[in-house]
Amino acid sequence: MATFESSLKSKLIYVFAINDERHCDCLKIGETTIDEDVMGISALAFALGMFIPLSLNLPLLVGGAVQWYVTSRSKDKAVNEARGERGTLIASGLIAGGALMGVFSAILRFLEFNPVNEAWLASPWSHLVSLVAYALIITYVVKACRKVKK
Repeated sequence: MATFESSLKSKLIYVFAINDERHCDCLKIGETTIDEDVMGISALAFALGMFIPLSLNLPLLVGGAVQWYVTSRSKDKAVNEARGERGTLIASGLIAGGALMGVFSAILRFLEFNPVNEAWLASPWSHLVSLVAYALIITYVVKACRKVKK
């Protein structure tokens, strides 16, 4: 008989493809119960890690590393918490700015205006420039958070 407590446990539903000739184009669907923590990782983080593709998970991982770095540099707990709050505020602003630019880009595409230079995207320099910009953003976030004293 299920108790109220057991009915609140997180469920993970997974779907994956089977790559062999006999099961070609078949999907396996399963379900499992996730305890409160899976090897010290919360159930939500574990499920999102399985659901979100690596191209989106990597920036989350980098953001977590930056947050850990910023909030562990001082021996004063209040300073670390203030730095973490500042980092959350900055990250929220970056996310909101990215969302607004996505809406603006969608409007431009709706108006059949495409400012994207496909030749530039194919160039290896575009990757290098984007990595440098990413490193600059990370540096800015770290320095801005470290300015917080209390």
